[in-house]
Parts: sequence; C-alpha cells; structure tokens
Amino acid sequence: MYILPGIVFFSCRENERAAAVHSSSVTVITGDTSLHLVNGVWYYKNENPFTGIIKELHPGGKIKTLQPVQGGRQEGFNETFYVNGSAESKRWYTKGEKDSLHTGWWENGNKKYEYHFSNGNYNGLFTEWYQSGKMIQQVLYENGKEISGKGWRENGKLYMSFVMKGGRRYGLFNANLCYSLVKEDIR
Repeated sequence: MYILPGIVFFSCRENERAAAVHSSSVTVITGDTSLHLVNGVWYYKNENPFTGIIKELHPGGKIKTLQPVQGGRQEGFNETFYVNGSAESKRWYTKGEKDSLHTGWWENGNKKYEYHFSNGNYNGLFTEWYQSGKMIQQVLYENGKEISGKGWRENGKLYMSFVMKGGRRYGLFNANLCYSLVKEDIR
C-alpha cells in the first residue's frame, strides 16, 4: 500500500531531472573537436563542465545515441537506436553512475536485457534474452553481489543454477556439454 506513492514520486523526480537536461539548448555532435572527456567529465570549448545533449549519428545522419549530460556527467536517459530508428537501449544515469532500470532490445524488437542498478552497482534482477525471445539467464544481485541465478540454453535446457552462501557459489555454473547435441540426440 505504501510502495505505490514512493514509486510515483521516484518516477516523477526522474522525469523532472531528465526534462531539465533534455530542455537544454546545447546539443553537440560526437566528433566535435571542442568536446573533450577529461577524467570522466565532459567539457565543451574548454569551459565549465558541459550541460546539454551529446548526439551521435549513424552514417547517413540518423540518430544513433542521445546522451544527456549535466555538470559534465551523464544524467538521465541515455538512449541508443538502430539505423532503422528502432530503440536499441535506454539506460538511466545519476551523476555519471548507472542507476535504476537499463533496458535493451534486439533489432527485431524483442527484449535483449533488463538490468537494475543502484549507485553504479547491480541491484535487483539482471535478465537477458536470446534474439528469439527465450530467456538466457536471470541473476539476482544485492548491492553489486550475486545472490542466486539460473541460465538456459536456447533450447530451454538449464545450464546454470546457483546460490551464494558465505561468499561461495553452490550449484551448477556455466556447465559445458561434453558432447554435442543435434535435436537433443547425442552425435
């Protein structure tokens, strides 16, 4: 009951911060020789740390990347696009650190990954999918440390299943086949 207002408040705050950066009138194209990255901070025309949008284009001029920057560091949604214009990824940054939800898609529109971050560390579910839409793996993290995980081959067979106890991994982890399978028959 108390979770929903916190989520709404957090989402509104993220949208406000993103809107502040996106409303900036300064957009710089990557490759502009006046744009410099020094010790993880973006500067434009050797002035104060840059605030605005860094835009990268595909050959032909379509947008490849939109990277909002505030005070020289990534801030807000960094978005990438395939040459056909469809979304490739959407990642949230706070003061240059990965934060919140990061999502990626295959060019066919199927989800590729979904990662959760807090202060630059994995925190929550780390999930990846094959281009076909079948799940590859799902790993649970807490403050950057693995808690448990499972992984599947594209044919649905489990190849990884583990839990962490006392800093050690127990279970099946990245099991390699000792033989090749063709339609689940040994060859």
